[in-house]
Amino acid sequence: MSTPIIPPAEPIRPWLQGRPIHPWRHFSTLGLFAAGSSMLLVAGLLMTAHAFVFYHMEAALPAAARIPSMEARLAILREQVEVSELYASLQPGSPTEQLHVFVIPEGPKPERLLSYLELIGEHLRRRQSLRSLSAVEIGDKVAEGSLFREPVTVTVEVTEQGMRDFLTLIELAGVLTIGDALTQEEQDQLLRKTEEGNPAGVVTLGQFLATDFLAYLREPRTFEDRLHKFFSSEDFQETLQNIKAASLFRHGQELFQTPLGRALEQEKLWPMQFLSTSDASVQEMTDGWHKLSVKLSAYSR
Repeated sequence: MSTPIIPPAEPIRPWLQGRPIHPWRHFSTLGLFAAGSSMLLVAGLLMTAHAFVFYHMEAALPAAARIPSMEARLAILREQVEVSELYASLQPGSPTEQLHVFVIPEGPKPERLLSYLELIGEHLRRRQSLRSLSAVEIGDKVAEGSLFREPVTVTVEVTEQGMRDFLTLIELAGVLTIGDALTQEEQDQLLRKTEEGNPAGVVTLGQFLATDFLAYLREPRTFEDRLHKFFSSEDFQETLQNIKAASLFRHGQELFQTPLGRALEQEKLWPMQFLSTSDASVQEMTDGWHKLSVKLSAYSR
């Protein structure tokens, strides 16, 4: 029987001499490396997420910064509404009441209409711009929506200036407040200038627009001085002056700063019933005068 040949034992490596050999050492090292890599990956993800959140927070900061000013604006608007309601409740004879009693009265009011046209005739005669006023014809009322309309026909012989004044006074019939003498575009323009210059002055502007038009035309300085305390910018003042020059203000101021304005107040003919011009025809006469025939509509409830 032959003796098997046993290969010589591999010599122990010098760096292992004197050290115990642990079979799981290599696996522990790999595990720690993997764990460290995972932690680094997680940390990177967290930093990325933090940067993402910070970016969006930074983008949202301008909107957040506007919140206090928006809340302040809301508080101002609420205060303006409360003041407006209080102001309206303290007024004797509110615009709504005057509208229902005088401007759009309940039922026909031919006596007030005839008195108004007669005062216009007297005013224009004194100015030597009217020489005849025909009898006023008033037809039967007809329904027009929720209102009633009465056809009115009148003929006058007037100068060219008298014709303009007569038509202006017809147009002024039914104007109750300063706001009524402005177009919607003009009112919107004033409101924009108010919000740009002094948002808290919206209430003051509203009170100004609700001022009785005839009272304003008689003493405009009294009402404008109060308005100037809130709106001192040249831009607002220029806008107001342009509006006054381009609307019924100019014609109304010229006509009502006369005995006619005082007569309308004394005879309690202001505000007047709302009139609209349905048709108008002009015939030039040989002596330079004009024969103006006007068909009007007088409205009532």
